[in-house]
Amino acid sequence: YNNTYVSVDPLLFNLNEGVNTIEITNTTSTVITVGDLHLIAPQVLTSYEQYRNGKPLTEVKDSIVVNAIDFTEKNSSFAHAMALNSPTAQPFDAIYKKLNIIDGTSWDLPGQEITYTINVPQSGNYKLAFHYQNQKHDFSVFRSIYIDGSIPFDSLKAYEFEHTGAQKWAYETLEDAEGEDYLFYLTAGEHTLTMRAESEPLEQALRYVQLVIDHINKFSLDIRKIAGKEVDRDRSWRFTEYIPETPDYLNAYETLLKAALTELAPYAPNGANSTTLSYIQKALYKLSLIQENPDKVPLYLEDLSGGTGSIAQYLGDSLTMIKEQPLYLNEFIVYFDTKLPRANANFFQKTWASLRAFVASFTSDKYKMTYDENVIDVWVNRPIT
Repeated sequence: YNNTYVSVDPLLFNLNEGVNTIEITNTTSTVITVGDLHLIAPQVLTSYEQYRNGKPLTEVKDSIVVNAIDFTEKNSSFAHAMALNSPTAQPFDAIYKKLNIIDGTSWDLPGQEITYTINVPQSGNYKLAFHYQNQKHDFSVFRSIYIDGSIPFDSLKAYEFEHTGAQKWAYETLEDAEGEDYLFYLTAGEHTLTMRAESEPLEQALRYVQLVIDHINKFSLDIRKIAGKEVDRDRSWRFTEYIPETPDYLNAYETLLKAALTELAPYAPNGANSTTLSYIQKALYKLSLIQENPDKVPLYLEDLSGGTGSIAQYLGDSLTMIKEQPLYLNEFIVYFDTKLPRANANFFQKTWASLRAFVASFTSDKYKMTYDENVIDVWVNRPIT
């Protein structure tokens, strides 16, 4: 894989029939031990229709609830559980905080995986529903879904989890573009389910933005060579006499950034006006001011790449914001026709929980010092308990 996991699939290498030489060079000072080398044909995923072809139509009544913190494997030490002090997430206790969700900010880099083990009591067709929260500003995040180590069909590559907001949770039953729930045939016994953070649907747009940043940095150096360290603002600049391609450069920036917005807009509820895309919009506005008079580009050098509030900074911030894939996960349910729970606690549940917590602040002994010889008391200087 690329080290930033820009694709769902592994990297492909073109090998000719016959003898091929593969050379591996260690560019670090660390000793690397290399074992066997395997050449593996790329997996071609089928469509959902092909996946379902020939599958039994067995219906089941059982449902399995797996809490997000009960993972069996993860490939990143950063991904961890946290406590959400709300009856919206289970398990919940109004008095004692309980670990009950995966922290989305610890699981937001493409390539990070979390794996769960599912014990299926009966062979048959099941649906998959995830209780999640996507706080990313007005933008979707993506996860590939693996069952028993492989993606069952192509629609589960970088599956889209839409924006929920910072205060709302939702149940997402995996479904097609028409809203038809996917059915997974699982045999009785133990299975694994893996979710991997992805950014592949966004990578083309991110490449456009990166191209603009790279060229702006190079172009700014060329401007600096001509205009000098301190730009003379009293001079009547005719910069296109020095670099005639200047208007073409500026127009190319605009074309690439608008193409990036077009690529990204389908994943935002508010389209190109999404909060996550706002920095690209700001960069386009500043660019339009420069385009009005390309001959005076040196006077706009600070706006182009000078630091705070420059086009280059806006685009750099955009790369970070768009690339991140935070997803808070509470649980997932494997079911067929079971009614899903309410995604968010109602007013009465929240009020009752608050009341219990208030009463417990006077009656609970959870802060009481213990002197049991088999217990270690640990006091931590943190603003929460």
